[in-house]
Amino acid sequence: MSLAHLFYAKQAIRRAVRWACQWRRECPSSHAPRSFQVEQLEPRLLLSADSLSLPTVPLHRANDLQPVVVDSANYPPGAFSATAGSRLHDSFTTAGEVDAFYFDAMAGQHVAVELIPHASAIQGRVEILDPNGLSLRAIDAGSAGGLILLQDQVLTQSGQYTLEFESLNGTGAYDANVFVGTTSLPTVAAATNNWINAAGGNWSVGSNWSQGVAPTLTDMVGITLDGTYTVTMDVSPTVAGLVLGGTTGTQSLTINGQTLTLNGFSQVGMHGVVNLTSGILQGTGEIDIDGQLNWSGGTLSGTGLTVIGMGGMLGISGSTHTLNRTIENQGTTTWSAGGMTQTGQSFLNKGMFVSAWSSTGSTLNWNGGVTGGTNTVINQGLFHKQGAGTVNFQNSNSAVTFDNSGLVDVQTGSLQLEQGSASYGQFEVHLGATLAFKGGKTYTFLTGTSVTGAGSVQVNSDTLVVNTDLTLTNLALSGSGSVTGTGDVMVTGASTWTGGTMSGTGRTVIGPSGSLSMTGSMSLRRGLENQ
Repeated sequence: MSLAHLFYAKQAIRRAVRWACQWRRECPSSHAPRSFQVEQLEPRLLLSADSLSLPTVPLHRANDLQPVVVDSANYPPGAFSATAGSRLHDSFTTAGEVDAFYFDAMAGQHVAVELIPHASAIQGRVEILDPNGLSLRAIDAGSAGGLILLQDQVLTQSGQYTLEFESLNGTGAYDANVFVGTTSLPTVAAATNNWINAAGGNWSVGSNWSQGVAPTLTDMVGITLDGTYTVTMDVSPTVAGLVLGGTTGTQSLTINGQTLTLNGFSQVGMHGVVNLTSGILQGTGEIDIDGQLNWSGGTLSGTGLTVIGMGGMLGISGSTHTLNRTIENQGTTTWSAGGMTQTGQSFLNKGMFVSAWSSTGSTLNWNGGVTGGTNTVINQGLFHKQGAGTVNFQNSNSAVTFDNSGLVDVQTGSLQLEQGSASYGQFEVHLGATLAFKGGKTYTFLTGTSVTGAGSVQVNSDTLVVNTDLTLTNLALSGSGSVTGTGDVMVTGASTWTGGTMSGTGRTVIGPSGSLSMTGSMSLRRGLENQ
């Protein structure tokens, strides 16, 4: 079994245990409420279309937030600002289950709570208790799958308040958004406008919608009617949010040349499919993809977060793409065609990312945009490079960094990292495949980094800083490249040195089974030991 298979199995077990621990909840009678923190966040459905912000709120246990912790490891330093979140994600495993959480607040502050069921069977209930355990307010959903808005409750005491989320009926995952402010919070909730045409059709046709008109900027849009059909964007609307996907069939939304602006929380369920072939999908609201997002062209933009859920899929194919929005992949992302231009945002992979470029002799590029900004690809899961072609995270217009604390598995072809960054993770380079560092920048291997496999590691015009002891099968140092650092580099296979520099306090060791062919102009400023 290869290192990639072992790593993937380990990651799958760790994710399963982590999610099991996170989602398994007991009744309040058997355990104390759990803490969370609140902050001024994008206000989702609680606000009208007006641009409003919430005041800053002191955070509970704020000192626990430094540094960002990912899978019990601090990574990557400085990549994220340390802020608390007011969004809770949990699950009802049985009907009647109550999940309890607490937060600290001051007298005179205002609180608002939003419960968003991910499963259409959930009929929820929200209740807030004061520091004495007395109920201040409780709201039940009117029907299964309904949102709950507990709006603008004034807190009369300072102390620890308790929120209880209950399933009156149904099971499944839910999100809860909690907002605390020092002034009155808006109480405008979005109206829901539901798709009613089982044959599909154009978005702009009023008779396709439950309100008799196409959705407006104050509407929450529901495309949840069961069946298999496609809703086609023939206009460019702005709406308060979107729920796409029913319980049976396939509900598709196609954006081809138009602009859809989502300024509130949106969800694509297991049966939902978004096809972005050209045009723009944008907005301030978060988009959770538990179904499919097929991105064959066009632009993803806006200040909202896009989350590919654990069961969700993102397919990147077709022509060119512009990414001006942060994406967090917890599921599966496949990049098979079409160059990517990233502008000042992050792509965070916590699940599986497959780069399947099969065109021999050609390069598929992920580059920065002309407007600059910080463009970061962060791998904390499993990144597969497949296909005979070259995939390049390049320094063009502006740089794209590639951080790794997971496993990068280069199966075939070449993976090129042109813009410097850092690794705490693992690289596996299979026989015949190449991992290349080029572009004139600096890439650092920190403690925890390993490189395995019979493939080639190439350093050409880049500086590879090795600050941990490392074993390589094949090393090719050329051009103006440099290998430096405090760690020892052990070479066990056939390696070449045709240009560049070896330096640093560590050693380069040619192992008993290794070889080093030296030609051209070279500079040696570190220990070189031939065994």
